Amino acid sequence: MARDIVTAFCEALLAEQPGAPSDLVRRIEVRLRNEWGGDRVYVPKDSPTEGKVGRLAAALAAGVPLKAAFDQCGVSRSAGYRLILRRRLR
Repeated sequence: MARDIVTAFCEALLAEQPGAPSDLVRRIEVRLRNEWGGDRVYVPKDSPTEGKVGRLAAALAAGVPLKAAFDQCGVSRSAGYRLILRRRLR
């Protein structure tokens, strides 16, 4: 079988958990292929929001005022407050 994201996931699972039963890994592979087979799924390398959350958290931890922190992180005031509330950054 050609190497794809499901195969890569199973290989990573076995690398992280060498004692994982091979029948469990196979059942996971079959389930993923049945559920997602044939679909073209976009897998981003990194969430743009996560980078902003990290920068905002670091700025707030450093004592930067909210407006300045929002400006530094490139988020609007409303988006900044939403990130703070959702991630409990403050």
